[in-house]
Amino acid sequence: MHLSRSTNLGLQIIAELSRQQVQAGETTRLTAAGISEALGASPTHVAKLTSRLVEIGIIKSSRGRAGGIHIIKGGLRFRLGELIRKLEGPVEQVDRYIQPLVAESNGSSSEAQRSFELVLQEAEDRFYAELDKFTVADVLDLDISGQHFLMKD
Repeated sequence: MHLSRSTNLGLQIIAELSRQQVQAGETTRLTAAGISEALGASPTHVAKLTSRLVEIGIIKSSRGRAGGIHIIKGGLRFRLGELIRKLEGPVEQVDRYIQPLVAESNGSSSEAQRSFELVLQEAEDRFYAELDKFTVADVLDLDISGQHFLMKD
């Protein structure tokens, strides 16, 4: 399975925001610009993904002089597979064309094509099911035990 660059950056944003929240505590204002700088990523792309993560419900954003971004309470308990599905967005029909191994003359090629598509769909479903066994917190390399964003609402 290939994850998009946006999904990869979205996961990096969550990891960096988590790291900065742990280091800074509750009083420091964290911004998309600061995350962008820390990751060496485009500020526009980070801002867009930050908005998407707000829509998904893993982080909260507030505007204004005292504004900033932070991971919501329980945010790191989000299932990894669900997060990746939401970051990836609607999956366009992957080019699942396979040159039929059976000659078209006997009419089996369309059945072979459907079977192949079903196999790919099952593999994708299993991929996400495996990821759903883990939370975002499970894959972060941080000492975040006891942090509020691990606690359930």
